[in-house]
Amino acid sequence: MGDDSDLPYFELLKQDIPNLELYDRRNHSLEETLGFFAGAKTGIATRLHVLLPLQYYKVPLEAFVYQEKISKILGL
Repeated sequence: MGDDSDLPYFELLKQDIPNLELYDRRNHSLEETLGFFAGAKTGIATRLHVLLPLQYYKVPLEAFVYQEKISKILGL
């Protein structure tokens, strides 16, 4: 996360998914971050910079689409 604007959503989801983890890319190298995506079991996101690597690594994902461009780019 470049800023902490997603934290309220994370906290809300964590209420229903207690083992949900937040990955802060600011604390990791690019190689570590790509490894994280490649090894993910599933992903929940709204932003393309998260959704595209998940899709690339064929990780099951749930996209919260807030703009038409996201569904078009992802083919949803």
